[in-house]
Amino acid sequence: MRSQPGITIPRIAEALKIEPNYLYRVMPKLLQDGQVKRDGQGWHPMG
Repeated sequence: MRSQPGITIPRIAEALKIEPNYLYRVMPKLLQDGQVKRDGQGWHPMG
């Protein structure tokens, strides 16, 4: 995410070679914990 700010969940999943469904479950928790922020469809790291 740091090298590609605003990356989408499907692109993250592709890069990690995992199913996007997993990220759709995990990303809201990371958002709640303040680890990432969302901008439209894209995700950005915090800190």
